Amino acid sequence: MVFSDEVIRKVKGSDVRIVFPEAFEPRIKRAVEIIASKHIARPILLFKRDEEKYKVKGAESFTITDFTSLDDWIYDYYQERKKKYPNISIEEVKKQVMEPHYIGALLVKHRIADAMISGVTQEYKPFLPAFRVIGVKPSYSLASSFFLMEKDNKEFLFADCAVNINPSPEQLAEIALQTANTAIRLGMEPRVAMLSYSTYGSGKGEPADKVRKAVKIIRSRGTRLMIDGELQVDTALVEEVARIKAPDSSVAGKANVLIFPDLNAGNIGYKLVERLAGFNALGPVLQGLNAWISDLSRGASIDSIVRTTALISLLVRS
Repeated sequence: MVFSDEVIRKVKGSDVRIVFPEAFEPRIKRAVEIIASKHIARPILLFKRDEEKYKVKGAESFTITDFTSLDDWIYDYYQERKKKYPNISIEEVKKQVMEPHYIGALLVKHRIADAMISGVTQEYKPFLPAFRVIGVKPSYSLASSFFLMEKDNKEFLFADCAVNINPSPEQLAEIALQTANTAIRLGMEPRVAMLSYSTYGSGKGEPADKVRKAVKIIRSRGTRLMIDGELQVDTALVEEVARIKAPDSSVAGKANVLIFPDLNAGNIGYKLVERLAGFNALGPVLQGLNAWISDLSRGASIDSIVRTTALISLLVRS
């Protein structure tokens, strides 16, 4: 039994409304059938044209022109974009917005849906609509992403593996705090390791300095979360190594939230653990936004779509 099995159990009977802008994709159709039959969420299927539409018991099906408030939504979005790009025209905005993943984001913004899952096709990656339409929470300066990595009775959150290329110390601190809070919402007790090639100053160089600065920033905020670093990954995960390199740490050897120093490390790290160690990788899920959005990988399986949906349902409800 893996962590997401328990998540599925917790959300059974959920009324969380999740929009799928890629309803034409066969994996999405089959996943939604399972999601609806197991009552993991209330799926909303979104189609570009009426002739694409199909019905799934327990799910709602719409084309992008079915919404009576669509023109008002587009005009409101145009007014927002005009603040940043004064010369943009309403025609340009309408052409951009009349795509399912933008309409999906508008459904979330206007509370017709609670969350959005997209990304199995290259054309419907949700990053731009998520940032432009839904936006970052006022309490944060950025959004980030996490993967749930699970195998047998082991589960970890990895961040940031999809969004921020080279975060500053301040941004890295915020990513760590966002991910720790996400872990709490999922029912985990976060033990956060700020990863580096160095443990407590054993290595020199600007990348290690950045992680050390991020840890200082976190501690200056007076958080009671268990966060430590900078730690090498073996120190973070292996108790025998932790006893040698960080014997007084409350995190070393027991970490379940791994914060990578940059996108190179994060993306490579999660794929190595997925491909060589056989962990399931669920996500990435975007955090720090005004709503929960998941950007599925283009190779996502039906099972991973179902489990990611359960994850999103629990985050919305918690």
